[in-house]
Amino acid sequence: AVRTSNRGARAGHAATEAPLITPRSTHLLRVSGLRSFQDAIAKLVCTRDPWHAHQTAVLVPTRAAAEQLRRTLEELTVTDKGWSTLAGTNVLTRDEWYQAMAERAEPSVPLLSQIERTVCMTSATKAALKSGAKPPFKLRPELIPSIVAFYDDLMRHQQSVKSFERLMVGDLEPSVDLDRGARRLLKQTHFLAATFRLFQREIGKTGRLDEHGLREKLIDSGMRTPFVRIVVTTADYVADPDGLWPTDFGLLTRLPGLERIDVVATDNMLDAGFHQRVAEFLPGIEEEDVHASPDVPPVLVTPTDDQLHFVSRDREEELLRVVRAIKGQSRAVEGAE
Repeated sequence: AVRTSNRGARAGHAATEAPLITPRSTHLLRVSGLRSFQDAIAKLVCTRDPWHAHQTAVLVPTRAAAEQLRRTLEELTVTDKGWSTLAGTNVLTRDEWYQAMAERAEPSVPLLSQIERTVCMTSATKAALKSGAKPPFKLRPELIPSIVAFYDDLMRHQQSVKSFERLMVGDLEPSVDLDRGARRLLKQTHFLAATFRLFQREIGKTGRLDEHGLREKLIDSGMRTPFVRIVVTTADYVADPDGLWPTDFGLLTRLPGLERIDVVATDNMLDAGFHQRVAEFLPGIEEEDVHASPDVPPVLVTPTDDQLHFVSRDREEELLRVVRAIKGQSRAVEGAE
């Protein structure tokens, strides 16, 4: 990361360093349908420069989507000799993207697994109970993953433990004397806030990071080999449970070394509310309508020969028919030999 020194206005102030934000361009590519969506992504990521491909990441919602997109784009590159293959291009889910950034960080830091974070949260809850912060419910082991998920939701919405406690206490304290439910929620808030602080301390003891600590590290010191270009092909968490969160878009705007962000989305997705949200996540984003290929609606093709299918009364009869057909083909092959 590029850094600069900012000295105090008065003599005697210590010099402090703040990271400079890498200038970057952000683009929203609006497409009409699936075929245009695929063509637009292909034109963005397919390159003849293997090093540029290594510095490009394509973000998708799931691993299955990544494999399908890679297969589709490779078919498109074969039909057009002007594009190269996808060798070296990083097609990643959100979790894989964080893992890749952790490996490229300077110095690289291993991420804690979900099981390890659950163990840290278990230790934090026990320490919170010993300190006197008791919840208004029986703390069972099955609740620990839910507490971890709630902590992640707070962090991914760009909230801190301090702000969470301040806002909740401010809303609940005026009603404590009159509302038993408010008293229980206030007690729960104090317990969760204490647990979250101890949880962060437990993570620090491991010498490793979770995704929230990794974001801070990346913004502060960047990566050894940064991603120069990131293509976002998934929506946010509101439209897709596997989509990106506000902190992810915030990281995109502040990640050192990143020069270009391309968001590819269909008209239907944008009209469903994602257009307004992405404009808030990425201020100043430039919008472009892409009409790569006409989107022909799929046509259902039915067989013309009635012998291509059969009807069975139940699954047992269906399996018997399949076995007879296989045996018949085996006999036919043996007779031909």
